[in-house]
Amino acid sequence: MVLTSHQGLCVFCAASPSVTIDHQEPVADGGADIWWNYLPACSSCNRRKNKRTAQDWVIDMKMAYSQPKAYRGMKKLPLGVCNGLMDRVRSTQDEIREYSRREWFRHHYGTRPRSRNQLEMLELVASCQRTLATYPYAPWESPERLDYPFDSCTRRICCAYTHKGWSVVEVYLTDAEREALERRAFELKIHRGDLVATAIRQYLAKEGPKGIVLTEEDTQDAN
Repeated sequence: MVLTSHQGLCVFCAASPSVTIDHQEPVADGGADIWWNYLPACSSCNRRKNKRTAQDWVIDMKMAYSQPKAYRGMKKLPLGVCNGLMDRVRSTQDEIREYSRREWFRHHYGTRPRSRNQLEMLELVASCQRTLATYPYAPWESPERLDYPFDSCTRRICCAYTHKGWSVVEVYLTDAEREALERRAFELKIHRGDLVATAIRQYLAKEGPKGIVLTEEDTQDAN
């Protein structure tokens, strides 16, 4: 959940992939070892930040820029990157703390065994990123279905078919039609399945666009 935030990039340098989890408030200074105190970081920035808060590290780097002789040898992030660091930290913390996002990860990954090492963790992160890339937008932003009496993901984009009374139907489109459908669904910020279902419901209710008529030839082709 943490390492896929900030588009999978280190929140500090905003350039390298995040492969480690950093504590915003260092544990040595009383910071909690819990998800809301985590930030995605690359190994280099995690080491360089060391036992400092992000704010303290920014202050030290800015002092090093203003007094280079006194801070000779200190490795700094580029000044422009340094100046925007706290804004990135705050926006990433907001992203990690977003309830719907957190619940989506809990439902889809919360029961998996804890990774035994960094390699396993990074393989899981890569798998998650591949899954997220298949959606036209973040799945936790998808509309929810009606409340259900058991603890399960209720997002239409990924899990509607798992619920009682709902099923999946096949729709055959040409490549051009599929691309047009994807485009329109993206514009409307809904899942392509929701767009198809809406069109079908409108047609069945005879509320859709006029002129849609099934001919005998159509029904023969369907059969």
